[in-house]
Amino acid sequence: MSGIQMILTIAAMLFLAMVIIMVNANILTTEEVLYDSNFGILATSIGSSIIEEANKKYYDDLTDTVVASKTSELVTPANLGIEAGEDPNDYDTWDDFDDFNGYTFVDSSMPSAIFDVECEVVYVDTTNLNVASSSQEWSKKLTVKVYSESMTDTIVQTTIYSYWWFL
Repeated sequence: MSGIQMILTIAAMLFLAMVIIMVNANILTTEEVLYDSNFGILATSIGSSIIEEANKKYYDDLTDTVVASKTSELVTPANLGIEAGEDPNDYDTWDDFDDFNGYTFVDSSMPSAIFDVECEVVYVDTTNLNVASSSQEWSKKLTVKVYSESMTDTIVQTTIYSYWWFL
């Protein structure tokens, strides 16, 4: 084999090695995106489940027995959260929407990833739903954050629960 043939053979082998490395890198990137998408779907399901549970509850601790006609009758923003007699780890014992305020837990029920969940409930004025109100309002906003070391992003879901009364 001549020197030129040997150089062409080595160059061809180097080119083939580079192609194999690029294909493997693309496969790994595709797999990473696939796993991250699957974890995102699981995290979204967890957040949606929390929101569904919260929406089944009364608007406020007061409104399970009486009709509120003034916002001042509602729980103050500083007191949003569970009340005495409710188990902080069991939302089946909770009776109202704002009991989810401050609720955090770790979901390790899936073998693929461990998810951390954080919930926050605030009053919001309907003129600007993105800003927490420092006083009682007819609308509350629940924000659920779900994240995991296995995921690139944090999944954030929100819902607005409004109280309506009619004379």
